Amino acid sequence: MAQDQNLKVEVHYIAAKKPFKTEAKPTETVGQLKAQALSAFGLVEEGNKTFKLFFHKTELQNLGETLGQVAGDKKDLNLDLEEFIIQGK
Repeated sequence: MAQDQNLKVEVHYIAAKKPFKTEAKPTETVGQLKAQALSAFGLVEEGNKTFKLFFHKTELQNLGETLGQVAGDKKDLNLDLEEFIIQGK
């Protein structure tokens, strides 16, 4: 995929009526997109609550990874945002 062509990104969150949709540069990081998605859904990571992004049921753990690396040769990126409660906090 050309590095100058934007990706069409959709982030689905089960508690939201509509997904968060945006266009992002392939050089944008997973962490940047996660921050945008949390803001769009009105969510805040605090205390024992965190959110994780998944691509085809695989957790995107490296927040420094670019969206282009995740998408590979695809032009569309569909991700899921899930809430996690951390025990013991």
